[in-house]
Amino acid sequence: MIVPIIGGEAILRRERREISILVASEEVTITEAQYAPGEQVAAPHVHHEHTDGPARWLTIHARDGGFAAFMRGIRDGVEVEWDISAVAADGGLPASEAIVRS
Repeated sequence: MIVPIIGGEAILRRERREISILVASEEVTITEAQYAPGEQVAAPHVHHEHTDGPARWLTIHARDGGFAAFMRGIRDGVEVEWDISAVAADGGLPASEAIVRS
């Protein structure tokens, strides 16, 4: 059963950026984010065809894998272990080497 959070659970609310959890369960977590131009979102990564204007997106983690707890930890200033690592200095493996498991 997926239970939507009415109006979203605020993770971050600032003038130029917002993040909310819309759905949180073991099976899936969905967050919505909106950032103004020039705002840093996450650690360095590349998007080749995005606009320079305001951005809005959904992030879907299916299974949750601890993502909702990680986001709440960021909001609450609590360190929460989650499966995330910095990209290797050499850029890591190419996407063609990705392994998806069930």
